Amino acid sequence: MKAKQLILPAIALGAASLLVVPGGDSFAFSVTGDNLPTGQRDVRVYNNFADPASNNNTTMDPMLPGYDGAELAIWKAGVEWGSLAHGDG
Repeated sequence: MKAKQLILPAIALGAASLLVVPGGDSFAFSVTGDNLPTGQRDVRVYNNFADPASNNNTTMDPMLPGYDGAELAIWKAGVEWGSLAHGDG
């Protein structure tokens, strides 16, 4: 009688323990840039934002001359993506 009552919780506990066991390597995550040659690493910016507030940053940055608005924000994000300190901030 008691064994019948313990079978279902034992199976549930065994199934739950499989979720805790660490799995193998996950191939869903890839650190890009490790295998790319420097000639192939690029950022392409298409400024097709229709909202005028997206391009209201008209202050030029000396580290990225020639860019303002959304292009400047996207280039800054691309530069900082590598987690290295660039420029003055």
